[in-house]
Amino acid sequence: MMPDRPIRICRVIARLNGGGPAIHLLHLARALDPERFVQVTVGGRVGPGEVDLTTDARRAGLEVVTIPSLGRELHPVADAVTVARLVAFFRKWRPDVVETHTAKAGTVGRVAARVRGVPVVHSLSMANFGPGFGRGESALFRVIERVLEPATDRYVVVGADLARRFEVAGVDGTRLAIVRSAATLPAECPAEPPSVPGVPDGRPVIVALGALEPRKHPLDLVPLLTRVQREVPDAFVAVAGEGPLREELEAAVAAAGLVDDVAVLGYAKPVEPLLWR
Repeated sequence: MMPDRPIRICRVIARLNGGGPAIHLLHLARALDPERFVQVTVGGRVGPGEVDLTTDARRAGLEVVTIPSLGRELHPVADAVTVARLVAFFRKWRPDVVETHTAKAGTVGRVAARVRGVPVVHSLSMANFGPGFGRGESALFRVIERVLEPATDRYVVVGADLARRFEVAGVDGTRLAIVRSAATLPAECPAEPPSVPGVPDGRPVIVALGALEPRKHPLDLVPLLTRVQREVPDAFVAVAGEGPLREELEAAVAAAGLVDDVAVLGYAKPVEPLLWR
């Protein structure tokens, strides 16, 4: 039920980089009525080579608080410091609900919220266990999720497959809500699609959109393009994204002799011209 004052929402995320969770968080924050909701976002520092959306958030009128010890990787000392700082912040700011994004921020954020007795919504688009993760890492995060499940009032996940993965890990299915990620489709393609710098005209183009980081496996694009070119010799790959593996990807492209067949474009905004192309 709506109280007689604005609802105070505190969002906790590992970092406001150019990744999907951060962009999703900003869209969600901008969509809420400022007369009904007071919002603050707590995040760690954005790493070198990553797109930093902190300035964008503040320009949009969103309050952002940085906790330097809040990182993506597990670190007992830094994580304990982060929990303590979050508990102190929650005590001062007095949120009505804490919303956590990403696995690591979801861990420290839910622990701190539990200490303060604040309701928690854990929103995520992936899990840090299961296919694609090592046995040790998967086992650890399954244990963490089972421990934190009682402290989580609601899980919001992007699809049924992810919901099933959490149910198998021991999460009560009645706490899982599926809210699919929305995407604005580009407007109708113009009769003459615009040229995109770095992308040649007259060749079939494959566009790869995503962060250039280990979980996205961007280095796999090189052997995949080699296989595609066996049937489509003039295939070209345009990589739109930024991240810590950019230099390694460019080196792999050069080593494979594919410099004329791949363009690493960096962070692309707007993306419509590339999709039209």
